[in-house]
Formats: sequence, structure tokens, C-alpha cells
Amino acid sequence: MEISSFPQWQIFLICLAWGIPCGVFYDFFRFLRKAGLNSKTAVAVQDIIFMCLCAVWLFLLACALNFGIVRVYMALGFFGGALIYRFTVGIFSGRLLDFLVLNASRIFGKVKRLIKTIFSFFCKQTGKITVIFCSLHKNYKEKSKNTLKDKTNKVYNYKKQTSAFGLRLRRAESEGSRKGDCSGKKTKKKT
Repeated sequence: MEISSFPQWQIFLICLAWGIPCGVFYDFFRFLRKAGLNSKTAVAVQDIIFMCLCAVWLFLLACALNFGIVRVYMALGFFGGALIYRFTVGIFSGRLLDFLVLNASRIFGKVKRLIKTIFSFFCKQTGKITVIFCSLHKNYKEKSKNTLKDKTNKVYNYKKQTSAFGLRLRRAESEGSRKGDCSGKKTKKKT
């Protein structure tokens, strides 16, 4: 049997004192619940996280005080300290948390309304701007369609004219090349 370096009553008091920060830590979860994370699954997850962290904390405390041996009186002292905090200072901290959550929700509501107002204003303005740009784009599109039709007619007419003119040129060139071919043949025959 191992002998601890501290008597049991001192270990109990130390665990009682170290349980108070555990109660302060629990206020963080109380704040989360009052802020809106209070569904059944969220509360279950928060409780599991809190209990696991408290178990690790208690084990580290037992390693420091009692060679890693966790005794029942250590656990009772640890959670007793958390309960002492909860029913003394925790009452006032709970009221303070209620006050903070209430004011934060009011401020958040006002900020949300302000953002919504600004967003709706910009949506209305961009809606007007969008209508203006759409009408300008529609007018431009109609004008561009008309100019393209005119250009296509001109191009079509130009092609017609150039094709007729091109046929004349081609006929003249082909007649000239035939003459050249014939003259070339004649020169070849002479030599």
C-alpha cells in the first residue's frame, strides 16, 4: 500500500478548491445553452464534453496529489467545489449571463434589421439599375440586329456584284491564259 504525500483531509480540501474552476467552466456551457444551443442533442454533447474534461482534470489532480489514485472523497470534493460555486457565485453569474444574452439578442436583432434594411435598399437600387441596363442592352441589341441586317444585305449585294464582276475577270483571265498557253505551245513547237 502506497502512502500519499498529503493527508486525506488536505487532499479533500484541495479537490474542493479545484472544483470551483470546474464550476466556472460549467458557466461557459450555461451561456451556450442560454444563447440558443439548447436542443437535446446539443445538451447531451455539452454534458459529455464537460464530464470528460472534468474527469481528465480530476485524474491530473490525483496524479499530482495522490500518485494517480483517484479516491471517492477526491471526486466528492471536486464536484462539491463545483456545486459550492454554482449555488453561491453561480447564481449571480447566471443572472449576469441572462442579462448579457438578453442585451446581446436585442443588439443582434437591431443589427440584423439594419443589415436587412441596407440590403433591401441596395436590392431595390440594383434592381432599378438592372432594369436600366436591361433596357439599354435591349435597345442596343435591337440596333445591332438592324445594323447587322443592313451589313449582311450590303455584303450580300457586294458578293453579288463581285461575283458577277469576278466572273468577268475570271473569263478574261482564262482567255488570256489560254492565249498564253497557246503561244507557249507555239514557242515550244518552234524549238
